[in-house]
Amino acid sequence: MINFLKKYPFVLLVLIAVIGYYQVALFQNTLKWDVTDQYYPWRMFVVQCLRNGILPFWNPYEQFGYPMHADPQSGVWYPVVWLMSLFGPYTLYSVQLEFMLHVIGGGIGMLFLLQRFHVNPFIALINAIAYMFCGLFVGNAQHLTFTIAACWLPFVILAFKNMAEHNHWRFALHFALFGYLLVSGGYPAFAIILFYILLTVTVFLFIRNRQSKHWMKRFLLHSILAVVLLLLCSSGILYSVFKVRIILHGQQVFHSK
Repeated sequence: MINFLKKYPFVLLVLIAVIGYYQVALFQNTLKWDVTDQYYPWRMFVVQCLRNGILPFWNPYEQFGYPMHADPQSGVWYPVVWLMSLFGPYTLYSVQLEFMLHVIGGGIGMLFLLQRFHVNPFIALINAIAYMFCGLFVGNAQHLTFTIAACWLPFVILAFKNMAEHNHWRFALHFALFGYLLVSGGYPAFAIILFYILLTVTVFLFIRNRQSKHWMKRFLLHSILAVVLLLLCSSGILYSVFKVRIILHGQQVFHSK
């Protein structure tokens, strides 16, 4: 058993997460405040639309009509919500399950990231456990988009590190995939701040490796590929936000006259 857990430490992460969050994981108590007042009804509406063959662009039940597709926090563009629509209506049990999946996903992502930095396996496991129970998850359990962002952050950083160190285009695909999951499901501030951080790291890497033209060319090509793919995946979100912004700006100009 011990050897199994050493070989597959993510199994231990799942067990510890379920024990630590047992009231949520075993559906004894529900998460409260924003997660039930805001995220739950939004996702319930999105899932109902998808299950009935309707694109959830417009929510007629809020604010006398609401362009839901232009709200990055609504879950309209988030693949996990689409997948959950395949298994039935979105209920309070669904939102509990979604929270737990992202907590566990964040722990696994942090474990993989620390292993990639060649951290001692035991220390990496302890830190992954600590990450699942840090304030970002516990203190912001009501903010589902914070939990989602915390889940995908380690995977995006891991993909970036692999892209910088290995000469293979598949890591650009990983970056685009996890980047899209972060953008479409997480709180936008996390993606924006991460963009500035990775841009700064990229400049540092170019300065440090300025003597290696081959590395610079390879990393530049992979970075461009990753960004282009990420923009293509996020084109629906970007177009929706831009379109609604133009409409709202036009209304403001009209009323000002």
